[in-house]
Amino acid sequence: MPVRVKAILLAYVAVYGDGTSLDIDGLKILFLDELELEEATGCEEITHLDLSGSLGHAITIKQLDQYSNKTVTCPETLSQETTAEAPHTLTFDSWETAAEASSNTIPTQLLQVSTSRFPNLTHLSLAHPNTPNLSWSRFLSFAGSHLATLTHLSLAHWPTPSLTPKANANSVTTSSKYAPHSSVSYGGSNVYSADEGDWSEAAGVLMRLSRATYCLKWLDLEGCGAWAKALKWEGETGGGVEWCGGWRGVETVRLLAGWIPDNLQSLRDEKKRENSRKGSGDWDVEDERRKYYAWQNVLAFDRVHVDAKAVEAWVRSKRTAIGGLRITFEIDADAERFYEKS
Repeated sequence: MPVRVKAILLAYVAVYGDGTSLDIDGLKILFLDELELEEATGCEEITHLDLSGSLGHAITIKQLDQYSNKTVTCPETLSQETTAEAPHTLTFDSWETAAEASSNTIPTQLLQVSTSRFPNLTHLSLAHPNTPNLSWSRFLSFAGSHLATLTHLSLAHWPTPSLTPKANANSVTTSSKYAPHSSVSYGGSNVYSADEGDWSEAAGVLMRLSRATYCLKWLDLEGCGAWAKALKWEGETGGGVEWCGGWRGVETVRLLAGWIPDNLQSLRDEKKRENSRKGSGDWDVEDERRKYYAWQNVLAFDRVHVDAKAVEAWVRSKRTAIGGLRITFEIDADAERFYEKS
């Protein structure tokens, strides 16, 4: 199968599959090389790899990391000096033959060398993962080993960057004179970190990712609005995403909400009808609950827009200060203008 067709097939599975359509064994079969199957094309020429919807379902980052390591057997050679010091003596028919042999290296043994299975990979999509089975620490290890050549990366709908996602949800209660019932998180951050503006752990993870993917030009973070503020977090001593360092070449960032809020006009019409019915006693609990969540959805949509605009302004100011590359952010309009354009 031609390499280009393999890339198209993976994209088709990503769109129409259910997350379990492609597992690691299927990936291995698809990328068999000529040593494993006659006339197979392998994956060395693959530039686009679309695994959207598969990560955390049928394929784990650990499996992908292990599979991306390819062991190659190559001969170890002895130099001219090493050959001269060899204990055995070689006899040649003439001095010309001896001179020619001494200028060459002689294979002595085979070495196992580890290399990347996708050496030419430039476009990778890991969008829409199964978040409970996702490990940022494993992903950072994978990125450091195999993603240095990436120019386009999609992490759409990934959870908040954390090295201890499960531990963050757990805590231990301690007692002291001044805090008799204080709660301490096991992880690097706690559930209140976002409310307090503390994005140190998430920003630290993103800093490591930016250093590992230093060729990146396009980044998709659609559906990641919940932690967009981590993209502009800086501690007192620095840290955070290196927009003028590892990601200095990033030209486009997608910070879209990833969903469409309920129609504002229909919500306003319902509000008017509700005001006209006040005092009539005509009140439906389920209808009120539905409208409440609809308004909360609109507010959440607007929060993503506001946070994305703040990140855009902050990153652009950083780039402008050093005369860096101009960056474009793809951002939703606020809810008002969103429906004006619809």
